[in-house]
Amino acid sequence: MANLKARHLLLLIIVTAAFAAGAWALARFKLNRPSPAESSTTTAPRATDPDLWARSIEKIKEDRREGGNVAIEIPSELRHYDERRWFLASQVAEVKTFNLQPVQDFVDLAATIRRGEMVSLPAVTDTYVLFGVGARVNGDGFTRYVANQSLELNDEAGLHEASTRLESAHTKLQNEISGLEARLGALNKGAGTNEEELDSEITARRQELKSNEADQALINQYYGPSSDSLGNGPRLLRDYDSLQTLAKNFGGRSFNL
Repeated sequence: MANLKARHLLLLIIVTAAFAAGAWALARFKLNRPSPAESSTTTAPRATDPDLWARSIEKIKEDRREGGNVAIEIPSELRHYDERRWFLASQVAEVKTFNLQPVQDFVDLAATIRRGEMVSLPAVTDTYVLFGVGARVNGDGFTRYVANQSLELNDEAGLHEASTRLESAHTKLQNEISGLEARLGALNKGAGTNEEELDSEITARRQELKSNEADQALINQYYGPSSDSLGNGPRLLRDYDSLQTLAKNFGGRSFNL
């Protein structure tokens, strides 16, 4: 669960930075917003110099200690304030000013791309380079943020696999608890250390079992029949399908979720 919260926080930081960069670009260059069809099918322009990105990164990393202090001008829209609450408040104000829909996860992000509210940028041009963007991307599955937590998105096959894993783990934990309780009951009263160790193990297993049952309940709630309020399938399955549709034609390329 801690990993899921960390991934959600990372996503919010990335999206916040992307919105700030988009607002700055809009104010500076007065670009017209492309239509959703154009943004979803047009590939972002690429630098003609294949070595430009590598050279730009080296320039960023080069030692600047010699030659005195050089002032670096950072656009106000991209500045990070020392006071985190002030920084977040300024981002919220920008979101309201431009009437942007809050983005909680990758499903929301995909929707903004389809609506043409967010477009692809080349990794490097003659005036900027995207440094560190996507550096912590991994192969973990996509998640949907609901009920103040991130839930893994699956198709039918992935959902079946996840349910099978939970059922298997549930049975194993129940058997382990029964075995530990039997061992505890066989001990003589006042056995001391052994009794305390068994009590601790039983408590730990029961906590794992409780977490397992909570995960299964979430699957039933958001993938079960009760989540099919629109009559066209469970909510999270629809969310997975929306991501898959975008991935099949993302900037002229196809990706496998």
